[in-house]
Amino acid sequence: MYHAEQQWHLSSDSGIYGLGQHQDGVMNFRNEEVTLVQTNTVAVNPFLVSTDGFGLLWDNPSKTVFCDSDEGASFGLKLLITSITTSFSVMISMRS
Repeated sequence: MYHAEQQWHLSSDSGIYGLGQHQDGVMNFRNEEVTLVQTNTVAVNPFLVSTDGFGLLWDNPSKTVFCDSDEGASFGLKLLITSITTSFSVMISMRS
């Protein structure tokens, strides 16, 4: 099994928006856990925007979990295969 994770810390008053079209009515994903898997009624997009002025794209071909907790915010994935034949990338854009 392979595991990849990107973790970062947010300011206490920042908001996190994006991640696709979900049916639960949540807009700000602070203190939330979201599984990013395309289904019949959910269109996922592993891109988020912070009110702190940055956007983050977690680009990979696997089921991904976004989680924001007291330990920090993170994107993570687990691959249950014998070898990795594809890559993933993370892009962070900060406003100056």
